[in-house]
Amino acid sequence: MARRLAELAKTIDHTLLDRDASDEVIARLCDEAREHHFASVCVLPGSVAVAVECLRGCDVKVTGVVGYPQGADEPRAKLADAEHCVADGSHELEVVMNTEAMLAGDFRLVRDELAAIAHAVGMHSVNTGRGQTLVDPESIRPALWF
Repeated sequence: MARRLAELAKTIDHTLLDRDASDEVIARLCDEAREHHFASVCVLPGSVAVAVECLRGCDVKVTGVVGYPQGADEPRAKLADAEHCVADGSHELEVVMNTEAMLAGDFRLVRDELAAIAHAVGMHSVNTGRGQTLVDPESIRPALWF
């Protein structure tokens, strides 16, 4: 039974996407994730550094969430947030697709934005020698359908 619980815990992303969350609240989120051995904590770019520090040396990853909530940020802003997350030590990125553009049929904007983020993050990760940062494929796959 314990093995099943451990396997289940590694499928959970403990998430807090509150722009007003204090460092203490982020630390508590990380403590909970560490205690239960969750897969990751998902936080906004401004909280990545705190989460990385709180989780240093444990098996819980940090995922930076870019473009929350609707992905409608300017592409340059999303790219800057993604680079900020990687520079602060994020292991993964969750990129919120620009749903307004997708629904309006502007598939090229969606594809190009996500491809630029994936490329920039990949280059930054390789150039700094820290290995690849995972960009959530669920965020990219819909853009590649078109």
